[in-house]
Amino acid sequence: MLAKMKLPAQSQGPRTLLILRTASHHRLLTAALGSLLLATSVIWADEPAKSKTAPALRQQLNETVSIITWDARALRTGLARLSQVYGIGIFLDRRLDPGIPISAAASNQSLESFLKQVAAEAHASMAVVGPVVYIGPPETASPLGALAAARRQEIGKLSNDAKARLLHVAAWQWDDLAQPRQLLEDLARQASVRIENADAIPLDLWPAVSLPPLTWSDRLSLLLAGFRLTFEVDQAGTTVLLLPAATGGPVEKKTTAPSAPAEAVRTARSSKSADKSKGGEKLYTLTVENRTAAEVVALVAKNLGKELKGEPAVREALTQKVKFGVKDATLDYLLESTLKPLGLSYRLTDGALEIVERR
Repeated sequence: MLAKMKLPAQSQGPRTLLILRTASHHRLLTAALGSLLLATSVIWADEPAKSKTAPALRQQLNETVSIITWDARALRTGLARLSQVYGIGIFLDRRLDPGIPISAAASNQSLESFLKQVAAEAHASMAVVGPVVYIGPPETASPLGALAAARRQEIGKLSNDAKARLLHVAAWQWDDLAQPRQLLEDLARQASVRIENADAIPLDLWPAVSLPPLTWSDRLSLLLAGFRLTFEVDQAGTTVLLLPAATGGPVEKKTTAPSAPAEAVRTARSSKSADKSKGGEKLYTLTVENRTAAEVVALVAKNLGKELKGEPAVREALTQKVKFGVKDATLDYLLESTLKPLGLSYRLTDGALEIVERR
């Protein structure tokens, strides 16, 4: 007999519940999936970081710390602790391994010096965007502060209405298992803008985050950083175009036309990675780091608009964690990468994605 498998739409903390209901017994069976770590873009804390302004963050970074010692401490765990202790927002790029062990020490040096040391140990660099510390690949971190500042300056030349919307300051937070494209859509609604090419953002899963208040423009810059993108706003302040981020400095806004040049639009659209097709079939780009198979197939089912079903016998196997990455992969390849190592397979029906034992 088949059992329906459902994951909660939102997580209330670092644990997720897997709920199965059998038709014969009508009972709920929950299995804790444990702490969730993902090679993605953010640092979360049990409580929101203190709301520091950009000047307050700079002052905090310049202050001397007495002694900090990390001995093979996981990158994300260590940064989360620093965020809590010093009340600063830290944004970890999705491309860095959050579990990489970091050994670092500070004695009577600035907090910024220690953060740079940690970043170097992770083969990364540090940047500051408003009241948030960003840690990511050097080629992204190096120009990020200038890119974010350039976007703010460009918006500052628009109408008062556009400036009010696109420079609005607000805290930024979301729950575990958030999808960056959904976060992008949320930002678009908040600023009453249309994203010209939102499908440039691929399928991904992010852990919960709570960041201090920062401008709408800076929130978008941080979201796009992990995808090597920046953005351009039209003169009316109602349409946003995602563009490849230059690695050598700010992307210059062209002023020869009131909206994005056709060549820029073609360049951006040629870089799409989430909605490519092969013979009419949708392709997927997804990085999974230390997630359960149940979470991955639940995400796929949601993306397909189908109900997720599974026999009771597959429940235990689906709680195993998987690690893989696919780029421009077919649905079959994505699901096989998730399920085959667990001895599982799948069936697609009109209304469901059904997980079954491999025969």
